[in-house]
Amino acid sequence: MQRINTPLTDLLGIDCPIVCAPMTGFAGGDLASEVMLGGGFAFAAPDFGPAYKEELDIVKARLSVQDDAPLPIGVGFLGFLLDKSKDVVDALNHALERRVRCVFLAFGADLGKWANYVRKYDQARTIPHTTLLWICVNSVAEAERATNEWKADVLVVQGIEAGGHGHSQALPLITLLPLIKQSLPNPPPLVAAGGLVNGAQVAAVLILGASGAVLGTRFLATPESKYAAEFKSALLSATSTVRTFVFDEVASVTWPVGIDGRVLPNQTLIDDAMGLPLEERKKTYAEAAKTHDVAYAAVWAGSSVALVNELVGARTLTQTIHSEIVEHLRQTSTLLGRKP
Repeated sequence: MQRINTPLTDLLGIDCPIVCAPMTGFAGGDLASEVMLGGGFAFAAPDFGPAYKEELDIVKARLSVQDDAPLPIGVGFLGFLLDKSKDVVDALNHALERRVRCVFLAFGADLGKWANYVRKYDQARTIPHTTLLWICVNSVAEAERATNEWKADVLVVQGIEAGGHGHSQALPLITLLPLIKQSLPNPPPLVAAGGLVNGAQVAAVLILGASGAVLGTRFLATPESKYAAEFKSALLSATSTVRTFVFDEVASVTWPVGIDGRVLPNQTLIDDAMGLPLEERKKTYAEAAKTHDVAYAAVWAGSSVALVNELVGARTLTQTIHSEIVEHLRQTSTLLGRKP
């Protein structure tokens, strides 16, 4: 694998700037391990509770990590869940105890509280270890705060194109990334997120100034992800997405103000537009979520989902996208100079 030199690959000591997103409930130990084995970097975000430890054990076994060694992956947490759930805080403590490489924080009223929590945990260790702190930002103001106040080691710049949850008023990635670079004279590594599924797109954001790229939807469509088979099939045939608050409403989940989700359009949105009673829609949705009925359940996906057309193993996928990045970067160099 040809190394791609960026501040992120230098920071992590890797050759490939591809990062698997911490998709809560869908990015488990198998997916994280395969991306790492493919040369990229990965975040796990399995369901909280007893299964959480088991998923990190999978990583330990798959990556042949010694008993006394740190786990070389990252883990992701939603700030608003940390604020209200002891189980989630327990999972964070367990991950820190295992000395994970990175912690990714997103979507909370006070992410600074949890950034400081991680820093203080490291300071109190008997065995020295520094956890790299990644903060997801959707605006210039958030990027400035994460950098100047919370001292983030990495900023994840999430554009409006992102699948799953993000800020409903976020700018397109191609605009947001340069604005953040302009506002921060000496930023930490900037990692682009939102609508990225192939090497051409990742090469584009690298040229734009990103140090790497977080991919979510593309890694959902792998055998190793915990996305239901029905949802994976829906991704492969999808042609469009929409942003909406509707699915969180029918799921009775309260996200921070302004956070909505990008999803495949289906009957749930039609029923909302037709004015069907909320309680009726909640009941229908709950049943669909259990049975993976894509006609009503939320199938989270980014704006480039139409470019996701096949199920590919995560290790092979990481290597393939890396090769595409290298090829597109080489092609870019041919644009300079005169023709012979």
